[in-house]
Amino acid sequence: WRWQEAGRSPTPILCGAAERNDPLPGVWKTIVWPPVPPDNLDRYSDMAFAITSGPSEPRIEIQRLVADDWPCTTRQPVTAAVWWGSYIGYRYTACECLTVPRPVRPSYFYLTMWTDVPAGVDQPYSHPGEKIWEYRAYDYDEVLVGFDKHPEDVPGQPFGREPVFRYSVRLPSEAWFHQEQDDAIYWFSVVAVYTPNVDPIYMWGWTNHEHVFNDDAVAGWQDPATGEWFWEELFDQRGISEDMSFILFTEPGCFPSSYSTYLDWLAFGKPSCWCDPRQCDGDVDNKKEGGPKTGYFYVHFDDLNVLTTAWYVAEPPKGPGILTVTGPKGEPGICADFAHDQEGGPKTGYFRVHFNDLNILVGSWNIAEPPKGPGLPADCPRPE
Repeated sequence: WRWQEAGRSPTPILCGAAERNDPLPGVWKTIVWPPVPPDNLDRYSDMAFAITSGPSEPRIEIQRLVADDWPCTTRQPVTAAVWWGSYIGYRYTACECLTVPRPVRPSYFYLTMWTDVPAGVDQPYSHPGEKIWEYRAYDYDEVLVGFDKHPEDVPGQPFGREPVFRYSVRLPSEAWFHQEQDDAIYWFSVVAVYTPNVDPIYMWGWTNHEHVFNDDAVAGWQDPATGEWFWEELFDQRGISEDMSFILFTEPGCFPSSYSTYLDWLAFGKPSCWCDPRQCDGDVDNKKEGGPKTGYFYVHFDDLNVLTTAWYVAEPPKGPGILTVTGPKGEPGICADFAHDQEGGPKTGYFRVHFNDLNILVGSWNIAEPPKGPGLPADCPRPE
């Protein structure tokens, strides 16, 4: 198979088409064709393709946005969210015939994450800073879970309470929120969005609860002319600080979710050995070999034996894959993937344990731990 050219000329449409060859990663080089008469100028390729897009996302006009801060103590990603809300004015009594229309579900929920502006920077209270993540939750669950105190006297509603719904959404992996720091504060906001032709009947509101972390929740609105956000603290009907009702879920594990190889780590069953402090240096089992006379080595024959067992085992469809391999002492073969990469190609097959891993093991071979030697860095996995 080959890619058809759209044209070849001395002046490309933008930049000349480029190519690179194996072995990967290779180097990108512009495709240049020798001069031809009558102008005797070099020729450049433009390839035949077209890029189309779907309908543009409608612009969201946010009348009011509520946000609440939360502490981040890990770099594991946010993979799901749950929040609670209600429809102002909607009445419901269990085991009775409904005489009022049901609430219209939001077309979707607009979820966002913001950086933190600490108290004292420009306001006496903290508030959201820069928006760094957003997600449109079209596919969400809505479940009636009970009743909460209505902010006002509600005629006909038993004990002055209103129905409360729980909302939940599991984020696709490409939409996970990845924290940039191990210890930071972010802000989470939820907005109910209705398409222009939908009459919500009852306006949706985010349920608040007793204050539990840092500063109060805030409400904000945006200046349409400048795009600047303005924020104010929120208090309940008694004038007491309040927070918003939500839970964020993460994918537990020891491997940093910000790494480019994080999805590989998930695909191979979250191997704990990838989190060992010397695994990226060629240590399969995080165990020492040797003795007091020769010195102790983290990379030695046991590690070589596992690498040898896992060597040249191709991934499907060319082979059974690394997950079928165990070392002589039962060690998972994936632990010998020191480089956390894939080598090979479609003709020979792809291998998780190959020359890059062998080179790492050779480079760390026979390096003794103190006092006999300098020891390995013990800083795996290293920051990307």
